[in-house]
Amino acid sequence: MVRNHIWGGTVGGPILKNRLYDIDVVISRTVVFAGLAAFITAIYVGIVVGVGSLVGAGGEPNLCLSIVATAVVAVAFQPVRERLTRLANRLVFGKRATPYEVLSRFSDTLFPCTKPPLRVPSPPPTPSSPSATGRTCSSTPASPPSFSRAEANATTTPSRPATSVTSP
Repeated sequence: MVRNHIWGGTVGGPILKNRLYDIDVVISRTVVFAGLAAFITAIYVGIVVGVGSLVGAGGEPNLCLSIVATAVVAVAFQPVRERLTRLANRLVFGKRATPYEVLSRFSDTLFPCTKPPLRVPSPPPTPSSPSATGRTCSSTPASPPSFSRAEANATTTPSRPATSVTSP
């Protein structure tokens, strides 16, 4: 008996670890069908036994309650199955990436970012607007920029006046 457990552990461990034989699909479907069986049983017992005891059928089976329970299970079966399938897939396979995330990750591996992203400079704060810290600037005027004497005496090239072109 102990050998059977050891044998199951030696074979089952690598199968589960390396995801051999598509065991993930089997586990996922088992979770879905077990959840559906529990759902159908709970609804049927809840309606037939619970409501039947409240109505007081006197221990006789009530055909009307059985039909109502069957109708409720039939209507709710597909939405419950879809939700259980999503839950089982998330439990077994983990969170699935959207196609956009997969493509973005793939392009990042092909073409790694070589330069920093473009940053749009923000305008400097004015005395009446909030500064970067969230406080408003004081109303004192800003001092004019200071230039060195060499910059002030440097000659600049005169700019050409703008000319307009007229068509004949």
